Formats: sequence, structure tokens, C-alpha cells
Amino acid sequence: MVYVDGHNTLHTVPELRELMQRSIVTAMQRLIGRVKQIPGAIVVFDGNPPSPFTNTDSNVVFANAADHKYERADNYILNKIRTGSQANVVTRDSALAGTLRQLGVTVIDPVEWFGTAGKTTAPKSHHTLNRTIQEQKHGPGGTKEEWVKLFKRGVDEENEE
Repeated sequence: MVYVDGHNTLHTVPELRELMQRSIVTAMQRLIGRVKQIPGAIVVFDGNPPSPFTNTDSNVVFANAADHKYERADNYILNKIRTGSQANVVTRDSALAGTLRQLGVTVIDPVEWFGTAGKTTAPKSHHTLNRTIQEQKHGPGGTKEEWVKLFKRGVDEENEE
């Protein structure tokens, strides 16, 4: 599972930050498009959906929506991690990242992640992503750089098959 801290990523990635100046909905849709390329990935936004946001995909969560009531994305993500969800998290929120690292979660920088997700074809199978994450979790170090390298390698292997 990969959780993407939505608003944090929107404010961190230059391309998305620029899009937000024109339309928050357009920027959110661009981010959601990248998230959809990764099986099992979920983007979590703070608060409620903005008007006229109409995306109802299962890989999009608004932390304060009627069925969640977490208010902020970091609360939602931490709750999922603490209840046993094994995951990698895309965020540059230093407080959230620190807590996640203490819990043994790999934190990935949004700029690096967005660039990788945008320049490669997503794995065609959930098995490739799982293999990549398993290698990262059990491999040496477990740094974000290793995760990105392993993700790219998994994509290359899948494209060769």
C-alpha cells in the first residue's frame, strides 16, 4: 500500500503548485492521475472535497468526509498505519514523517515520487509492486532512494515481460 499525503504533495511538487494557482481541482486531478498508475495506492486529502470536485474513485480519500472524520490526512494515514496497514507514505510533512519512521514506515519525498510516477509506466501487475515493496522492506537500508530505485527496477522488469 502507498499512501500519498495529498495537500502536502500539491504544495511540494512545483508542477502541482503551479496548477493550484489556476485551479485546485485541476491540480488534484493531475495528482490523482499519477496515483491511479500504482495499484493499491491511495491519495488522502485534508478536509472535505472542494466544490465542484466530482471524483469518486476508491483510491481518493478526503479525511473529513462523512465516512472518515479524521479532519486531516496525517491523522487518517497514521490511523491506517497503527491499525496494521503495511505501507509506504509519500509526504514531506516533517512531523508526520518522523512519526512514520519511528513506526518503521518508509517515507518517500513527493518531488521524487511524482517525477518517478510521471516518467515511467506503472507496473502492470500488483505482484510487481508487491515484490518491489517486499524487496525494499527486507533489503538493506530501506531508504527512500532505495525504494525509488527498486520501483524503477520493478517497472523495467515488468516492461520487459
